Amino acid sequence: MSPDETPADGNRPSASVTPIPDAPVAPNPSIPEMLQAIMARFIQQEETNKSTSDRLAALAAAL
Repeated sequence: MSPDETPADGNRPSASVTPIPDAPVAPNPSIPEMLQAIMARFIQQEETNKSTSDRLAALAAAL
């Protein structure tokens, strides 16, 4: 699209848009593994956040 063809609002169509298939997509067999990895990372982040919160609370109490 040349600058002369740009819509008045300046928005250009995205080149990364992919069409939606007509048939439903079969679930990927690795989805359970992906969900386990996401949950493991979430738990790790929660533990880190709790540790940080506990340290901040101790620091605030000391002040």
